[in-house]
Amino acid sequence: MISPAHSHPPPTGRAVQIATASVLLVAMAWLASRVVLGLDFTDEMQYYGQIESLVRTGRFFQNDLFLQQLGYLFALPFFKLHAVVFPDQRYLIVFGRLLLLVGYATVGWLFWRTSARRGGFSVVQRQLGLAAFCAWIPFQLFALSYNTLAYLLLVALGCVRWTRAGARFRPTASASAALMAILTFSYPPAGLVAILAVAIDEWRHAGVRLALGLLTLTLAAALAIIGVLFALHGSALIDDFALAIAFSRGFTSGAILQPEAFWAWVVALAATALFLGRTRRGPGFGALRILPTSTLAFRVGRAVCIVAAIVLAKMSFDWSYGYVPAALLLLLLIAVGGCADGRSPRTLTIGVVVGVVVVWLLSARWATGHFAASAYLGLLALLATFAREDELQAVAPLALAGALLGTVFAFTSGNGIHNFGVGAAAVVPWLVLYGARAAVRTESTVVRALALPAALVVVVLFLVNAALYPYREQPAWKPFRPAQHVPAFAGIWTSPTKTEAIDTFSRFFGLHDIAHRRLFVAGPHPWLYFVARGQPATPMLFMHFTVREENYEFAAKQLFRGGKPDAVVIANGVPRSIQARLSAWAAEGCTAENLPLRDDFRRRYARETRQEFGDQVTLLIRPPAARR
Repeated sequence: MISPAHSHPPPTGRAVQIATASVLLVAMAWLASRVVLGLDFTDEMQYYGQIESLVRTGRFFQNDLFLQQLGYLFALPFFKLHAVVFPDQRYLIVFGRLLLLVGYATVGWLFWRTSARRGGFSVVQRQLGLAAFCAWIPFQLFALSYNTLAYLLLVALGCVRWTRAGARFRPTASASAALMAILTFSYPPAGLVAILAVAIDEWRHAGVRLALGLLTLTLAAALAIIGVLFALHGSALIDDFALAIAFSRGFTSGAILQPEAFWAWVVALAATALFLGRTRRGPGFGALRILPTSTLAFRVGRAVCIVAAIVLAKMSFDWSYGYVPAALLLLLLIAVGGCADGRSPRTLTIGVVVGVVVVWLLSARWATGHFAASAYLGLLALLATFAREDELQAVAPLALAGALLGTVFAFTSGNGIHNFGVGAAAVVPWLVLYGARAAVRTESTVVRALALPAALVVVVLFLVNAALYPYREQPAWKPFRPAQHVPAFAGIWTSPTKTEAIDTFSRFFGLHDIAHRRLFVAGPHPWLYFVARGQPATPMLFMHFTVREENYEFAAKQLFRGGKPDAVVIANGVPRSIQARLSAWAAEGCTAENLPLRDDFRRRYARETRQEFGDQVTLLIRPPAARR
């Protein structure tokens, strides 16, 4: 665990205080603005489609077989209340985002409170850590999802474990057990790894008896959640859960094994090993050492960084992603700074300046997880340069946790190395907090003058990255328009391209009276279910055709598991197996209506959402007598 710090924090200049408070306010305001600003037509619509299905049916996996929806169990009472107040789904998206904002506020308050109780951190340093927490949204997609829930739960768990030393066992163990159980159902791989890491940490610090007690509490919490799931879903839960696992396996992993992504992950791990090699006692949790000596960690990390850099260069890997530059930067700064205390002010100053400049360069064209991964490695580079040995010992578990979480997220997601940053970002607020304090505790007056501004720049870059790379939405500085005609989108402002799409399809569906009928959308456009106000009849709300044909053969077998649709929207070319099922359905009798789409609209839509429409959309409607 991170050791407490009781030293009195040094004073901070007035200008830095004002700048830090301003950045924190901007981060909070930006977070709050996301409640109404922006709309993702793809993944976000899948998430809220899963929530709508759960509220309507009271069961999981009815209209979407992806596994990552169990976490919505904990938000179900709130959405049930929303359905009572707004039976037409009005303000559904805004309501979900408000719940997420409350989650951010709660965890942010916990972070602020625990950093104050630990002592040794100035108000400015705590403001920087809190601003870093507020500035980061996984994938910059402000929606209730397994990624955002995992981020909040991991930061909250870190806060609870942070204050474990000196606290009574029962409250901290109960809170840890509850958070880990919820995390296990929201993002199962991350939850299981967290349970293992926390149990080892408890064993090393408090003994076997308390570690077993913590595991027992976690098991009890998990069994209670399973009991609620069975009470809600019924005896079919086991079969539906097994089907969801089989379905999800083909879509949610494997990207990290692609050569470029794999070697980028190797570089990130090697860079972390370089940092851990800076510690005198070797990396690990407490007395549990991952490598026998810090010298070995450093040598292994250095060798792997060099080899991986050569491999990636041979592959013509895009170096602007930054994993290779960040790793080599870390190697350079450690080599320049040496492995002992008492480094010269000039060396420290050069390290800080170079580190900040490189982090800025890495952020120039980065989206979400890639930027977070480089920020994580860049912060380690800065800490390796100017941090004292006691500070390095305090941060070493954070570096190890960031690499571990990044690896878990990367190997259990269809986004590969992109998700490494999503996992590693869970420790970034603490890296900013400790980095700001470590810098001002050095003997160099120049470094102390530059330290907080440097940390401030890192937080500002998170905000710049958020504004530059919103998830499948236009940048924040462009004009937004209110989304109309769709009750679920009430209160949302989005891009002119998306409002044009909403208006076009609202008129088209309104002419053919398909509201409240069973609807199947063949294509990667789950937002059409909300625009048409139809009842989804699909095993895959976000039907993106980006994987192997055998995956869609599995999906085709489940296509009408809940009953045949009354209408089908064909927005794109579909895989052969799904096309065969749709042809058999259409042969039973239907009428066809076509909606031509302009080329300029299709280009703008594809550029913004990274999904495409064909030159026309076909709506197949079954006559009333043929409906089943």
